[in-house]
Amino acid sequence: MSHLIFHNDNINFLTIQLREDPFVKKWTNHLQYIVDNYDCRLFKSKYPRYEKLEESEVKQHVDRLYATIRSLNKLGAPFPLLKMDIPYTQFLNLDLNTQKILNKLHRYFTTAYRSLNDTGNQTIYSYKDNKSYEIDNTKKEEFFKLIQDINQIVHSIDYSILSPRVRDAIDNDELIEQVTIMFDLYGTKEHSLLPNTFKFMDNEDELSITDSDEYDVWIGVDLLGKDYITGYYNHDDPTEWDIRTLDCYTGKIEIVLGSNTIPKIIKGNKFQNWLKEYGITYIPAMCGMPLGKVLSGKDILNSKTLQQQMSTFKIKIEE
Repeated sequence: MSHLIFHNDNINFLTIQLREDPFVKKWTNHLQYIVDNYDCRLFKSKYPRYEKLEESEVKQHVDRLYATIRSLNKLGAPFPLLKMDIPYTQFLNLDLNTQKILNKLHRYFTTAYRSLNDTGNQTIYSYKDNKSYEIDNTKKEEFFKLIQDINQIVHSIDYSILSPRVRDAIDNDELIEQVTIMFDLYGTKEHSLLPNTFKFMDNEDELSITDSDEYDVWIGVDLLGKDYITGYYNHDDPTEWDIRTLDCYTGKIEIVLGSNTIPKIIKGNKFQNWLKEYGITYIPAMCGMPLGKVLSGKDILNSKTLQQQMSTFKIKIEE
């Protein structure tokens, strides 16, 4: 049985017991490559995340959005929305209508990114209208950077939206407290995962999926699009192509603290009613992929000084 030891010199902070499972073994082998080549860090958060933005901060993000759209238009790939379609006032309200605009902007990003990668020289912003634009080879890098900028702007704003479902989670003590272990795997220009840092899952890997609540250590989400629980809190449409289950893994890890877990939320009535509303059938993969359990170190994970105590650490894999 394999274990992950989080340590600093002779101090062991945390021990995770990994599942005895073929996929987890594959994941562990990839983690070893990541650990050997990239720096790691951790942070504690509550999900869904809510952080209030000042009006001046929102305006800065929206100004950047307008500038990015102008640059895309000049590049010969006109963005589907004009400034008049997304006025300041719709962003400043930070309400459900704002969230729906962000959902639309995010889907334009994911579709454009995916379509250009698939075709090599053409991109579309929506599979529904299928209007394509040819991107010259000399302009691809700039295009990818610009649409990634759209993505970053969306994520800079959406954490500040107190949507009905986010408010409900806060009011009913349904926030998921978690510790994220992540690595510096992103390029500086495109904010995309660097080559060799991720691996795609195959059909055989899916046999390892379980939605059991007995595990508190899960694969961290790195996904082009949104996982289902994010789609739920964003009031998004789960029939869209980019609301989906995990299809790749890096070395990112999520450790869940407390009794509020992703399987508990996803198998609950509120989430299930959202699926039924759109005619979507529940599958365990919507919960993600569990890796194992925390054996020791929960006192540190629950400590208010976690990040100070583990400001620097290493990960060792023991068989």
